[in-house]
Amino acid sequence: MKNALSPITELWGEQDIDQAIKRIANEINDAYGQNEIVNLIPILTGALLFSAKLIIELEILSPGKWKVIPIMSSSYFNTYESTEPDIIMVRDFEKRLNMNSPCLVIDDILDSGLTIHRIKELLEGLTGQLTSVAVLVDKTVNRKVMISPDYCGFSLDEDLWLVGYGMDDKGLFRGLNFVGFVKG
Repeated sequence: MKNALSPITELWGEQDIDQAIKRIANEINDAYGQNEIVNLIPILTGALLFSAKLIIELEILSPGKWKVIPIMSSSYFNTYESTEPDIIMVRDFEKRLNMNSPCLVIDDILDSGLTIHRIKELLEGLTGQLTSVAVLVDKTVNRKVMISPDYCGFSLDEDLWLVGYGMDDKGLFRGLNFVGFVKG
């Protein structure tokens, strides 16, 4: 039986990720200390694991402050080339937002920047509030728009295809408890 993990090299392990998430949660909690409610917008499917752990940490720090309204988007569609993202919202997305509260977009990775930039513009247009961005990995190589995360766990300036902790290779390896890269 072939070892499916053999083409993957680990970059950050589960302990490193847990520490980064706790740090990010503390930074976010401090930044939004004066806000009664904060809209958290995880971008599914990639942000599933990262956002779940981040939201738990935020609730521990400030219970009842975080309103979670997920959004779906993808810009890869089983390829390695980023395209214009499709954004899918639930029918009453706008009604679920607390319009007087800031938004925090949560994603697994900021790479081309196309998806997060578009979602950030959409949210700021809907709410009139500033929107911040939290990502597990800020991958600066091949950035197509000028955008940086407000909160990030790790930075990467190499052109590696990352998998694990929400990041996938054509839908596979998303559930790994570490972040690694696929060897070419």
